[in-house]
Amino acid sequence: MKIKFLREGGVDTYYFTKDVIREVVYQRMNQVKLRHYHQRVGEQLLVAHKESIEELAHHFYLAGDWERGLKYSMEAAERAKGSYANQDAIRFYSWALECLAHGEIKGKETKEVNCIRKRAEVLKLLGENERAVEDLKVAVEKAERADNKEAMSDCFNLLSSVYGSLSRYKDAETVARKAVRIAQSVGNRRYEATGLNNIGSVYYYLGEYDKALDFYRQSLEIRKEIGDRRGEAFSLNNIGIVYSNLGEYEKALEFLKQSLEIDKEIGNRQGEAASLNNIGIVYSNLGEYEKALDFYRQSLKIDKEIGDRRGEALILNNIGNVYYYLGKYDKALDFYRQSLKIRKEIGNRQGEAASLDNIGIVYSDLGEYDKALDFYRQSLKIDKEIGDRRGEALILNNIGNVYYYLGKYDKALDFYRQSLKIRKEIGNRRGEAFSLNNIGIVYSALGEYDKALDFYRQSLKISKETGGREGKVESLMGMGDVCIEKGELSLAEEYYNKAHPIIKEMNSRPLLSIVLCRRAEIYLGKDSLDEAEKTLEQILSLADELGSKEIRADLSSLYGRLWTKKRNWDKARSSFKKAIRIFKGLKRKFDLAKVYYYYGFLLKESGDDANAQKYFSEAKKIFEEIGARGWLKKMAKC
Repeated sequence: MKIKFLREGGVDTYYFTKDVIREVVYQRMNQVKLRHYHQRVGEQLLVAHKESIEELAHHFYLAGDWERGLKYSMEAAERAKGSYANQDAIRFYSWALECLAHGEIKGKETKEVNCIRKRAEVLKLLGENERAVEDLKVAVEKAERADNKEAMSDCFNLLSSVYGSLSRYKDAETVARKAVRIAQSVGNRRYEATGLNNIGSVYYYLGEYDKALDFYRQSLEIRKEIGDRRGEAFSLNNIGIVYSNLGEYEKALEFLKQSLEIDKEIGNRQGEAASLNNIGIVYSNLGEYEKALDFYRQSLKIDKEIGDRRGEALILNNIGNVYYYLGKYDKALDFYRQSLKIRKEIGNRQGEAASLDNIGIVYSDLGEYDKALDFYRQSLKIDKEIGDRRGEALILNNIGNVYYYLGKYDKALDFYRQSLKIRKEIGNRRGEAFSLNNIGIVYSALGEYDKALDFYRQSLKISKETGGREGKVESLMGMGDVCIEKGELSLAEEYYNKAHPIIKEMNSRPLLSIVLCRRAEIYLGKDSLDEAEKTLEQILSLADELGSKEIRADLSSLYGRLWTKKRNWDKARSSFKKAIRIFKGLKRKFDLAKVYYYYGFLLKESGDDANAQKYFSEAKKIFEEIGARGWLKKMAKC
């Protein structure tokens, strides 16, 4: 029986009359005839539909017309990449490479290097970093055989960036330095500047900010000399980000605004959106959330106009962060989910992991710990699959936080140590400092104060070496907290006094609210009630701005203690009940137990011994459950 369902339907179109058996017919045709038909379709498309780049690539590739297959496959790949159809882009680049392998094409080796490099770039976007590494190694070998030093430098620069995504920072630095040396040998200052920038990024991720600044400045100087204004804006942006991480927010804003100005002048709308986003981050860190939202919205508008979906997802995530800091968790979740949806659609797996992590953080703060752990585990799975060890360490840390809040301190320590191990292995010193700090917090809660102080000191040492101001503040306040638990109020005050000026320099209102809470606690311990009340009033105005439930709960507990000392029983009861309600909602066992203890003390002082014992008993039960030995010793006196 003859199969003749494929018809010639005129000069422009070939079609199957029965879709059901299209594949059967196609598979049974011999290759010569198939190539003939694909060639004819391609020729007709060139006449009538030359804008159908993808179709042209498809037909010329299958026709074995290698030169035109290459041309249209490369064009189709660029178009697919521009519209975030990254899997399609990889397919078209792979077709182009096949065309190059089979055809006798002029400048073949150079074109192969370029195509492999471009495919690696898309693989990196998809988080397929190991495949990207393999591609780039092949590209470097081909470039070396062709004695194309500029292409070698270019590929080494991209390879450095991929190694950075894999947290392989030593490898990233090694190949970036190779890129710089090769670029210098051929006088390509643009690639030299890129390599210096990449070395700066390695030191940035390692938390070695002084070194990062040095290399970013070298890169900036070259970009200025050669008139690369786009690169100049990029370098200024990176310098601004370093200062932001150092807590030097005024300097950060100065550099970010310079970057923004250049991007506007040269019409680099993508760069403009990035600068606006980073300025928003600085204002968010300062606790100036309305300003942050304003800059984020400006950035989002540009990203939507230019179709930058990756940038759009990033901004939606950052808007979610602001609402999270304001305690508006429903809004935060809405923006995180919008961000997650886009990141899934465009195949940005690293971004997807970040969005899942942030959703987990919200559920953790809401006290919905099972949900939090579910999202953290999804995020961790992706980070492991794409080899993002930095992200993996972050998630392990966040899982540790959940177990800390649940009072499961052994589990918390286990996850903090896993996080610390990775951070040490990849050389992330800033992250290492935070892991050490968190381990100190657990030992403090366990009443093992000497161990806690040891970990805080290790953390502080690293933060001093790397210039991380937020890390210094966290460690100093942790050491002060230990001294409060030990009843050493004057020493605690010394630590808080060291932290306070750093916070003032940073102009960080979230951190200011925390240190003021600690000061109020010292004043209460010293019976300086007027000073305590003034400090609590300062915290109250900040709490209204920041919207943090945790700060409100701490504030209510401190007010309860103040009114107890002033023997205003009704106000004290009201304040403690508010604190209990919030901490119960957040399921913060340790904090809840402490409020129960102070509420019991109020009831005892006001003559309600029966109810006092009830709350002491509840507090003791939690302290025993979580192993808070220091507080159990304190309770033995009740």
